[in-house]
Amino acid sequence: MAHFIGTKDEFIKYIGGYCRNKVNAITRNERLLHNKICQHCKKTNTELESAHVSGQERNVIIEGILKQFFKIHDNYYNVDLNKFEELFICCQTPVNEHFLFLCKDCHSKYDANNKIKNNLSKGEKEMHLSNTSIYKNETDIIEKYKYWLGQTGYKSSTINQYYWGIKQIINEEHYSSWQEVADNINKLMIDYNTFGSKGHIGEMGHKSVINALRRFKEFLLENK
Repeated sequence: MAHFIGTKDEFIKYIGGYCRNKVNAITRNERLLHNKICQHCKKTNTELESAHVSGQERNVIIEGILKQFFKIHDNYYNVDLNKFEELFICCQTPVNEHFLFLCKDCHSKYDANNKIKNNLSKGEKEMHLSNTSIYKNETDIIEKYKYWLGQTGYKSSTINQYYWGIKQIINEEHYSSWQEVADNINKLMIDYNTFGSKGHIGEMGHKSVINALRRFKEFLLENK
């Protein structure tokens, strides 16, 4: 049974390339289903790349798995590589909930946009993501989100699940509005992710809560 013992940075240095190749392998079939059409700009006959949904980046997943399952002390980890591989794949399935399939230009812009947000202060970050001026009131945000989901191809049952998911977060966080979810979306994505402090809530309703957050963030990005 193969093991790795070392720091997180060493793990990423030596195992990161394998993880990148594994991502390409597990996303291949879903990528082919998009028939060379970019999910963002709709460009046709283009080579698609697998882009992790924001907050689900490869190294974020790796770090979460290491901390939860393999940490021995300080920054050192004793990793059963077979077990790690199982967890790494599990954390990225179903594929269509964890990846966007974009052309090279859109992928670069998507990653750059996320990098900028991660480098901003909290106030700047959330303001950059959520341009509140385009929404008239609470009902306007909800209706536009539901409409966007419908236009994106989600069925009414799924739209209702995602609406329920956001309401669960509002109740859990003691927020008074959807706008507060928008204002704190990046922090919430971390907290309700699989390895976050409220990951058990994110898993509720067959992951309806965390998936609702992912779709809401995509909605905010496209409508800022």
